[in-house]
Amino acid sequence: MQKQINTIINGKGGVGKSFFAVNLIQFLKDRSIPHAAIDTDNENSTLKRFHPEAVFLDIGDAKEIDSIFVALEKTDLVVLDCRAASTDIFLDYFEELQIFPLLENAGAAMTRNPQTIGPHVLASEALNAMEKRKITSIVVVDEAGGVLGVVHLHDLWGLELI
Repeated sequence: MQKQINTIINGKGGVGKSFFAVNLIQFLKDRSIPHAAIDTDNENSTLKRFHPEAVFLDIGDAKEIDSIFVALEKTDLVVLDCRAASTDIFLDYFEELQIFPLLENAGAAMTRNPQTIGPHVLASEALNAMEKRKITSIVVVDEAGGVLGVVHLHDLWGLELI
């Protein structure tokens, strides 16, 4: 597996970030997929409450953000449940490190604005959207932009659309 930092992030609270993170971590555990879980919500810490092994990270201290990369040295997958209104903190940190050109030079990328589809889109339309954009997954959102789930190419293979 290529090393990944999966940041579950949004500019506001109450959109289901922690709900998604808790369930993603449980999915990884159920399938024995090695990972590191990091919670940055200093007010609620939902991820740490459901998964006590998750590490708490105070993103108010930029030096603590470095520990994300330390975790990545130990495992290929780091899942980061980000507190509300933390987008700018991370983007500024990554910009300061000049991570975007580094990722590009390494043939990797950070998806700042993931592609989305609505909940009533047919599986064949989702597949066409992924092929058109050359991506392997697409986020399903409701009318308000709240995340409902993610459709991955593997999901569509199970439907024998591919």
